[in-house]
Formats: sequence, structure tokens, C-alpha cells
Amino acid sequence: MMTNYRRGVKKERELMELWDNAGAIETGRTAGSHGIFDVFGIFPNGVRFAQVKRIKKDGNWTTEYKKTVEEIKQIHKPPNVSYEYWIWEDYNSWIKKEVIK
Repeated sequence: MMTNYRRGVKKERELMELWDNAGAIETGRTAGSHGIFDVFGIFPNGVRFAQVKRIKKDGNWTTEYKKTVEEIKQIHKPPNVSYEYWIWEDYNSWIKKEVIK
């Protein structure tokens, strides 16, 4: 049986593969994904950091993850760096891809 942790890791790896196919020079996961970002990608035009969440079908992610988005907004963002929030809904697909400003 797959644990929630493993399901989350699977989505993080899928995002890394998506970024690799989009031209990333390097992608990786943060250690244990216990920080505010789970995945990073280095691209020719900048660096992307993403928080990846997997939710159940028809889950209310806006309320559940609002605190995390607010924490991300407080972090200094250098030029050519993006902070992103990606949400995977079970039995559906990526339902939200937001660049946090």
C-alpha cells in the first residue's frame, strides 16, 4: 500500500520530469521535503522553487494551504527566481499552478 508520503514524492518527481522536459538544466527535491519548498528547477533563464500538494478529489485546497502561500509570500525573492505552488487532485490532474508574487 502506498503511503501519503510516497504519493507526495511521486507527484514531486512527476513535476521534476515535467520541468526536465521543459528544458530544465537540473531538477531536484529538497531533503525529506520538510522545508517550505519541495522541488527546485534550474533553467537557462532562472530558478524555480515549488511547493507540491496532492489533494483528494474535490478537496478544498484554498483553505487548507492558505497559510503556506502566505509564508511563501514573506520570503525575499531575488530576480530570475520564481516561487510556485502546484496542486495535484487525485483522479484528475494538476489543477492549480500558481506563481506566488
